[in-house]
Amino acid sequence: MKLTDPSPLHSQLTGIVAADHHEIPIAHPGSISNTNWVLPGWSFGATAGNVVVADRRYYTPIYVANGMTYVRIGVHVRIAGAGGTVARLGLYAATITTNRRIIPGALVLDAGTVSVATTGGKEITIDETLPSGFYFLALSSNGVPNLTRPATSGPGSMPIATLLATVDVIQGSILAVDGIAGEGALPDPATAPTFLIAYANAHGMLRY
Repeated sequence: MKLTDPSPLHSQLTGIVAADHHEIPIAHPGSISNTNWVLPGWSFGATAGNVVVADRRYYTPIYVANGMTYVRIGVHVRIAGAGGTVARLGLYAATITTNRRIIPGALVLDAGTVSVATTGGKEITIDETLPSGFYFLALSSNGVPNLTRPATSGPGSMPIATLLATVDVIQGSILAVDGIAGEGALPDPATAPTFLIAYANAHGMLRY
């Protein structure tokens, strides 16, 4: 389904197709107990674990089909990091560069940090209303916890797909940048991503 939203961002997405998703709760096995957790625009039937690289910021593309107010942002820790390990979570608006690359732009929310030094669901209370559109969920850590992510054996669909090789977000790939302070405050605008990594590095969730 091609985008029909008349917003300026959508009007620039020539040749890009977004998944036709609504806010469908994600039932992560062993995850945070409330069922209203979502990774907006994503659909997948299985999860696995993935070790976070310390001092790397992960930008996961998300697509909010309908305006929604989110009240939590969080992660699920499968294997805890060392004592003092935290995850920094937040949201960035998506922007399009002059050469039609989709990257994180203005800071929407720096939710702060949550300890990932123990296993289980970890959440931060927020009150963030996101209009329909593309965003990036940002995550970084000062350690190497193992977090829940989509399983590579059974992906469903991601929020952005394109045939244009000049677009950074290809079939839901994650943008990233190394050399940042994993626990540090999120900058505004976003630190420019320097490489792409697989969708199995999609960490983090939102709850409505």
